[in-house]
Amino acid sequence: MAVSPTQPNRTERDAPRRGNVSSHRRTRRAFISTSAAGLLAGAVTSPLSAQRAPDARAGTLLIKGGTILTMDQSIGDFAAADLLIDRGRIAEIKPNIAARVETIDARGMIVIPGLVDAHRHCWQAVFRRAIADADFQAYSDFANALIPVIRPHDVYVAHLLSDLGALNAGITSLLDYSHVTKTTDIADAAIRGHMESGVRAVYAYAAPRLAMPSPFPGDLHRIRQQFFATPDHLVTLRLGSALDPALFALARREGVGIHCDGIYGMRTNFRPDSTPVLIEMANTGVLGSDVTLIHGTGFSDDLARVLAQHRVGLALAPTSDASLRGLADSVTPIQRVLDAGMIDRSGLSTDVESSLSGDLFTQMRTAFLVQRIFANKRWAEGDDAPAPVSVRDILRMATAGGAAANGLADQIGTLAPGKSADVLLVQTNDVAVGPLNNAAAAIVIGGSPDLVDTVIVGGVIRKQHGRLVRPDAAKILADARASRDYLARASRVWNPARVLA
Repeated sequence: MAVSPTQPNRTERDAPRRGNVSSHRRTRRAFISTSAAGLLAGAVTSPLSAQRAPDARAGTLLIKGGTILTMDQSIGDFAAADLLIDRGRIAEIKPNIAARVETIDARGMIVIPGLVDAHRHCWQAVFRRAIADADFQAYSDFANALIPVIRPHDVYVAHLLSDLGALNAGITSLLDYSHVTKTTDIADAAIRGHMESGVRAVYAYAAPRLAMPSPFPGDLHRIRQQFFATPDHLVTLRLGSALDPALFALARREGVGIHCDGIYGMRTNFRPDSTPVLIEMANTGVLGSDVTLIHGTGFSDDLARVLAQHRVGLALAPTSDASLRGLADSVTPIQRVLDAGMIDRSGLSTDVESSLSGDLFTQMRTAFLVQRIFANKRWAEGDDAPAPVSVRDILRMATAGGAAANGLADQIGTLAPGKSADVLLVQTNDVAVGPLNNAAAAIVIGGSPDLVDTVIVGGVIRKQHGRLVRPDAAKILADARASRDYLARASRVWNPARVLA
């Protein structure tokens, strides 16, 4: 639906401050007129009964005057409207909500669902971009050398650091594929890091990527009972699994979803072709909507259609596929997702911060450009070329698609009454991105972590005025440096003196 960029003239004195939080007793200002789509959508409300218990700090909060992209086709978008949060849930979306509550002045900002990262390995965060030039073999050697020497404290610090970096970049929810769990203490440290960060994390308990004795998978039951017996917190559990029917059965007995990393549709010297196993699992009824496959690079059209029929999710990793030579044909399967009608169950992921960017703006632009490049090439060569992907579809993958891939579609991914209030406010009154002409394009093509003004998770503000609401951020970074230096000495795979290498 169309979004009008028109705003009334205001004096410099009346221009909104970044993320201004004020009392509703202040004099009301004129707001942007709503679009026809917003007027047709009208007031959208829902009772908040029978919902998951909110964070104790989540009160009532009103976001006023923002350009709202709900990503919910039944609700539509608003050129200017308000969003009311009550006890961690979205209560109402419409123009001119009147409520005497804490208020965020969102004029000049785009309001969208929080971005969702469908796959990353948080335990490597202290080595951000240390091996940016690596191929897959070099990355594997690097990661495998860290596992024997890593301590629970290192895992805790890395998970906390990765989560805070995600929040800073507007990622309100992420899936952590934790293939470092060589001991029960390592698993506990990872979960504790997530629970203390304030992000909505999905902890995917996985075997260590280096072959070694470990408590996996037998510790799954203890982890679920100890940390996830009640669903009243932000962190949830999935199983990080190989394509193994026995592991799938274990996950289903424990009532958790399944993420499978390193799934490709062609063989290279580094990775096998998963196609025969996937077809067999589909034919025997093992695949289902509780399964998400990570990468999908090199999938054939036929395999994509089979996965779509079984409602399998995908977590695409555009930059790692392109950068780490050895991951099938290095082309993220965005076109297969579109052709097979899998976009509503497919998310985008950052993968490894040791080599790559940790924000979803980079992933969105990469997925957009990959599809456009190959579609335009086919057109230029006279082939039957697919339609160019839209910025709206890419944003859909980074929000609703990622939520579905992570098993959280009923909670997050769209802005709708009754859903958890995971909300992102992106600044447009900035010379880097303004004036606003196309809200979805401003996010996908022009967005960056620097433009993320406010991040709300479960109704709690985690970033405001462009800064994390976290008094211990400096200490966490200092702890991360100390952990990195220890791991570098113990593993001998990297030297901090190589900062200019």
